[in-house]
Amino acid sequence: MNDPQFSTVEQLAEKYPAFTVGSLRWLLFHRAHNGLNSAVVQLGRKVLIDEQAFVAWLRSRKAAA
Repeated sequence: MNDPQFSTVEQLAEKYPAFTVGSLRWLLFHRAHNGLNSAVVQLGRKVLIDEQAFVAWLRSRKAAA
């Protein structure tokens, strides 16, 4: 099993250009309702996203649609 790779919003937007910083922040703001909570770690004001969990969440959204 691979160790999780955590990224900030800005780093994730740079790695996945299909998502802007604003769109990622919107998804994070609504994470309690959209199921993205499992991919997010918050340490104080710092928000980190587990990239593998984010991609898995994204793929699950495709299956749900």
